[in-house]
Amino acid sequence: MNNTTSGGGWILVGQLCKCPNAACNARMVLGYDSGRAVRLRQMQETHFWYVQRRRLLRRMLERVLPEKARVADVGCGAGDMALWLAACGHEVVAVDGLKENVEALRGLAGAEKVRVVEGSAEALPLEDGAVDAVLLLDVLEHVDDAAALREARRVLAAGGWLVVAVPVGEWLWGVRDVDAGHLRRYSTRGLVEKLRGARFGVVALQRYQCFLFPLVVLARVMGRKSRRMRDREDLPGGLVNGLLGAVTAIEVTLGWWVRWPWGSSVVVVARVAEGKR
Repeated sequence: MNNTTSGGGWILVGQLCKCPNAACNARMVLGYDSGRAVRLRQMQETHFWYVQRRRLLRRMLERVLPEKARVADVGCGAGDMALWLAACGHEVVAVDGLKENVEALRGLAGAEKVRVVEGSAEALPLEDGAVDAVLLLDVLEHVDDAAALREARRVLAAGGWLVVAVPVGEWLWGVRDVDAGHLRRYSTRGLVEKLRGARFGVVALQRYQCFLFPLVVLARVMGRKSRRMRDREDLPGGLVNGLLGAVTAIEVTLGWWVRWPWGSSVVVVARVAEGKR
């Protein structure tokens, strides 16, 4: 397949997935199955971790994106970020490797403003220099990260923005990572070096879950080999979810002025150097 399709200002090129077996596309692209994807879509609506992380990401994006930017949300998942960006007036293409995510996003209110495409982070169906910003949120840990960063750089225009979010703390590895289809956790320094090696300049960095980090460590140690703790984290009661959300909201608000020294994940904003493609 070597078709080219244009529409809505986007030019989509090439084969969406290189895997010869269509039945394994989802696992090859994202590393977890559709059942886990359904739970994640449900969690993202109300779970404190996702709600407050969205606040962090939105504030960082509002700070760097130009008006009416062309944005590729790669590994868009439930599509909440893509929908928000489109509502803000940006031109958005949402790419995901799971057909279920793509179909679910297309059925949401506001999705008519987003171009939704099934595809892989390692082989983006976009032309060179097609976008002003690429989002790789909870994606690099699932894929060949070097290939994904090369593709991000290829589709970014000169001076384009890259926003990356990944789990950090390699020593926190456990059953949650296995079930999530992670290939790795990162160290903050290792991620920054990898971005620089891919010829991105790091502009901003913020760790997430600093205030609750002792609880994160306890949960990871207790749940290193058991899924019971993972399920408790996924489905906290309403009171617990509200309390943890309030604590995390304070962290996110103060994080506008403070760079936190630790966390279980990190968000990095990087940029393609002007004139260096």
